[in-house]
Formats: sequence, C-alpha cells, structure tokens
Amino acid sequence: MEITQLLYLQDMAILDCSACILDVLQGEPCVVILDRTVFYPQGGGQPSDKGIIRSPHASFEVQKVVVENGIALHYGIFTQGVFSQQEVVDMQVSPAIRNLHNKNHSAGHLIDYALLSLGYSLISGKGYHFPQGPYVQYQGTLEQNEREALLPRLEDTVNVIASRSLPISVSLQENDPERRIMTVQGYAPILCGGTHVINTQDIGHITIRKIKNEKGYLRVSYSVP
Repeated sequence: MEITQLLYLQDMAILDCSACILDVLQGEPCVVILDRTVFYPQGGGQPSDKGIIRSPHASFEVQKVVVENGIALHYGIFTQGVFSQQEVVDMQVSPAIRNLHNKNHSAGHLIDYALLSLGYSLISGKGYHFPQGPYVQYQGTLEQNEREALLPRLEDTVNVIASRSLPISVSLQENDPERRIMTVQGYAPILCGGTHVINTQDIGHITIRKIKNEKGYLRVSYSVP
C-alpha cells in the first residue's frame, strides 16, 4: 500500500481536503486509510486531530489518527453508511481541537525560549502537549526556593515573548522531507513535527501552573486558554 501524503507537514493551516479511499478495515473502532490526509497523527507529545470524513452516502467520525510504516490510520466510527475503495471523500479537521493543540505545542516551545532568556541553559526532555495537563521537562533539578522564585518570573517572561506578535513558520529539511524545522522569529530554530499557531499572540495568556522536580527532571506544567 502506498505511503500516505501528510499535507499538514507543508501547510499547518489546511484543515480540509479531498482524498481517495485506499482501504476500510471494519472493527471496533473501524480504520479508514486514505491516499492523503490533513489530520495530524498522534506523536511528538501532541495528540491527533479529530474530525469528519464524508462522502455523499457515508460519514465517518475520526477519533484518533496514528502513522504506521508511513500509512496514516484513521480510527473512528461510521455514523452513516460505509466507504468503498477508490471512492473520493472530503475530510474536515475540527478547528477548535486543532487550535487548542496548536496553542499548547507552541506555548511549550516558548517556555524553552523563556527559560533560556532567564539564564537557564537546560537540556529539553519530554514534552506533553495534550490538553489534559500539558508540561515540558528538562534534565536536572532545582531547589524548592529557586523553583518558587522562578515560577512568576517565567510566567512573566514567556508572556512577554508571546505578546510580541512573532510569526511562527515551519520548513521541511532538504535531506529528510518528513522532518520539519519550526522557527519563532528572532529565536533559534528547532526540529519539531507538530502543529503550531501562526503567530505567538494567538496563544493567549500562558499560565505556569507548577514547577517541580520529577525523577531527576525539572517539570514545568502550564495551561493556555
């Protein structure tokens, strides 16, 4: 089976398109395979998109998307009819869900930049950009009094960065078209395959909820509107 063309890699703003059905795997949940998709698959600390795939006679609610061996698997349920192979369908990502994921992911990277500007040259570890309690963590720990002093300074600094209305762009690596570079204007680019807001001001106020030590790592928990 051919590899799925992942349209979000080149343009994060595309939320709908048409595609051709390559296969439908019946089950609980069902799986729909397309020749291309605008749905972001779960990975890189970011959850997958949700949305709808439709044809004139069938409708499929996409609940989760993962990529295996280059093939995007759209998991969900049929709310009407069933697709046929080679049928042309239309897909629509939920704008509200994508927007929340964009804000969470972009905010996590702005925290990286804010910490650096405060003099903390920390090595990034895991990033968890799910709506349920997003956080970023770094190698090493800090004493409690330093963590308590850092929290308000970090919140102020990250929101100053966000308020500057800085454009965020992505580009594909020439030697690896499936890996992207994310750039916030004025800051060092980073490797990131996730989706982001187009401008830092679109994130809204970033609240630093907690800074704690967690098994040899410094974890910064945050939230966005």
